[in-house]
Amino acid sequence: MSRSPAAAALLRLDLSGVQLPELGWSEAAFASRLVSLLSRRRLAIGGAKLAEEMLTEYQQLRKESVIGKILSAARRLQGRIDRLVIFGTLRTLAPARALFQAGCHPYHNELSRGERAGYPRIYFAGDRCENDAVQGLLELLGKGRTTDTLEDRWGMVILGETELSPAFATVLPLFVEQLGSSCRNNVEQLAERLIVVSTPNCPALPDAPGCPTFTLPQDLGSFAGVSPFGLVPAALMGLDVLRLSQGAHALQQHFEQAAPEDNVVLQWAAVREWLAEEHRTIGCEFEWWDSSLVGFERLFWSEHSPASLRVNVVVDRPRFDPLASLPEMCAGEVAANAQAARAQNRPTVELRLPSTQIGVLGQLFQFCALASQFSQSSSAGA
Repeated sequence: MSRSPAAAALLRLDLSGVQLPELGWSEAAFASRLVSLLSRRRLAIGGAKLAEEMLTEYQQLRKESVIGKILSAARRLQGRIDRLVIFGTLRTLAPARALFQAGCHPYHNELSRGERAGYPRIYFAGDRCENDAVQGLLELLGKGRTTDTLEDRWGMVILGETELSPAFATVLPLFVEQLGSSCRNNVEQLAERLIVVSTPNCPALPDAPGCPTFTLPQDLGSFAGVSPFGLVPAALMGLDVLRLSQGAHALQQHFEQAAPEDNVVLQWAAVREWLAEEHRTIGCEFEWWDSSLVGFERLFWSEHSPASLRVNVVVDRPRFDPLASLPEMCAGEVAANAQAARAQNRPTVELRLPSTQIGVLGQLFQFCALASQFSQSSSAGA
């Protein structure tokens, strides 16, 4: 894209919790490490430019682009149902879960259809072999009874991949069968209540000719959040998929263009490498000071280790207007936590988000993906 998208302020890192003499910090050595990472920044990372490519395609083709088709399919399904089951594996559901927790109203499913602006209630399934959870959701959906009113009708988004879990392969036919029964086994109606997103050669997908299908050309790994795996659920949740993609693109541009000393991805990678080499600190322990963001933790690649970098994830501006002194109280707890970590010589960084607006969540998706790629490449080279 020739023109940078309008985006929210960028997320940033506060490294003061590791820049301590007690930890052997050297500003000169860290600057040298940042410069050494520049060569790896130039390497092509699979999927990193996905958001840019999809936005460019949308600008050129509009309705015929992938984003255009996602928006069209989501609008059609949204108008036909009041409940949506997003069905996938633990990995394919992770982006959608993170978006639902962070991007939607904290009590989205408790709101009336009008308060939800016509978007469906959201449920997740397929990633666990939990008998009671599956049975309970099927019961809530009517156990296959014919649905005549909008409030009773439900649909599915299926997020499949080539390697399926036993839970996915076993439970999916049960949901598809009951969805078909609720449509009086009308194949056309079934296709109208389904959207399928998958990698190539995904087994166990239902036979529903005519349902919107998005096939990803490759395993996008950590970048799946800004692919149809994330965008299709986001559109059905009422989230702005264009701003989500623009946020991811803005962070990618920052990664490619910012100087090493200002580059949040390179800073993250350099701190992780320094701690691994000097202190045998490999893993990360996240403290999510806005609990709506906890779903993003699954998107970070991190080895488990008893010696971990503490990561405080902080949001500068809450979604709702401040209530009493709650934001100030939270800021005080963050400061006290950082002070305690410093007293214990515990390496700590702060990942600060300007807000939880959808564009910032797009940045966070891209940051998680790029940071994970660096972590995995460092581990492989160790």
